[in-house]
Amino acid sequence: MLILSQVFDNYGPKWLLLIGTCLHIFGIMMTSISTEYYQFLLAQGICSPLGASFVFSSALSCTATWFEKRRALAFGIVSSGSSLGGVVFPTMLSRLFPSIGFGWTLRISGFIVLALLVLANLTVRSRIKNVPRPVKLSDYTSPFSEIPFVLLMLASCCGFFAMLVPISYVVVEAQEDGVNRELAGYLLTILNAAR
Repeated sequence: MLILSQVFDNYGPKWLLLIGTCLHIFGIMMTSISTEYYQFLLAQGICSPLGASFVFSSALSCTATWFEKRRALAFGIVSSGSSLGGVVFPTMLSRLFPSIGFGWTLRISGFIVLALLVLANLTVRSRIKNVPRPVKLSDYTSPFSEIPFVLLMLASCCGFFAMLVPISYVVVEAQEDGVNRELAGYLLTILNAAR
């Protein structure tokens, strides 16, 4: 995140959004044609999430420049997009998989994401002018010498691991415990709507 914030400070959101869009869409499209495990890992585990983090961090950083009094509300609205996507995409994917197959389902979702990211690239701007400053290696290494930062990083990692792993397997667990297959497919949508 520190690297992305320095890129944002030096160059603004334009390059982060553009690179993030390319990486995210490339990862989704490559997942649609993947056949080997390492290909899925590279496309869906590295390329696509890296691009999504570029897009999300630049959108949050821009939001911080435009709002002062109601910044928390603005952050909540921006972050709610992930919950909305978590409601729409699982439902869409579960309906498209049986009819058109894995590859085309991912390609269609990739095209939808591309259209939304083109809109984001055209509209997301920072209010504050870029102030380039030199990047030093100590900017990246010095936080690791602070005990509170290291503890926060470890706690965040454990917290996200504990939160996201059960969500990944909720549908499979529900089917294993006898929940109707149709209803089990909507459990992820229900969880995302509740967030």
